[in-house]
Amino acid sequence: MQPFGLADAWGADRSELLRAFIQAERQGALYHTWEVMCPNCRVATTRATSLDGVPERFHCDGCGIAYDTDLERWVELRYSVHARLRAARDEVYCIGGPANTPHIWAQHYLLSGTARVFSLALPDEAFRVRALRLNHTCPLEPETAATGEATFAYRPDGWFQMRQVFRPGPVTVRLRNEAPHVVVAVLEQVRPDPRAITAAQVMREPEFRAVARLEDRSDAAAGSGPTATSGSG
Repeated sequence: MQPFGLADAWGADRSELLRAFIQAERQGALYHTWEVMCPNCRVATTRATSLDGVPERFHCDGCGIAYDTDLERWVELRYSVHARLRAARDEVYCIGGPANTPHIWAQHYLLSGTARVFSLALPDEAFRVRALRLNHTCPLEPETAATGEATFAYRPDGWFQMRQVFRPGPVTVRLRNEAPHVVVAVLEQVRPDPRAITAAQVMREPEFRAVARLEDRSDAAAGSGPTATSGSG
């Protein structure tokens, strides 16, 4: 669970709901973990019960790439129901589903030699086009003087374009696969998840210091939560 995400969905104050989560953990109803998110696909690759258990480097099996851990952006605080309260299973039914990847605005499967054209309304913020698994990206950035069209051609060595621009509002995107293999292309936001509470925030902001105190307490008690694990979700 993301406290800020739930607060936004419920129309509640973010800080007040976070304090409620911290109090619930003190009472044994919840426990927190640190999710190390892949900066490419934004799927949790590693889970730890304390920041001391977060690895300095990790590998994303889905993207096939290793990364250095970035506490500022990609280590996220999340909560789960404690087994002492009720049985709960942490399952991911579809890693690439819209609920798990809200930053992806469009996705297209391109056979070799085919093209796709689609239209959507884009806000005034940075996007990029990425080839899944191949991990080639091309920035798509807003400019008021730009047109409402953007074209991307994928070649054997990656995207032909170095950078594309768009005028915020209705945009027509053209994708073309000139490579001899299938390409799955996504159009996605660049900014981090606004619902996330990062490790850097916890270390920097006074309102989050209670989380660190809870970690100190749980480290002294064995079996207070799950151990660090690695996986795809």
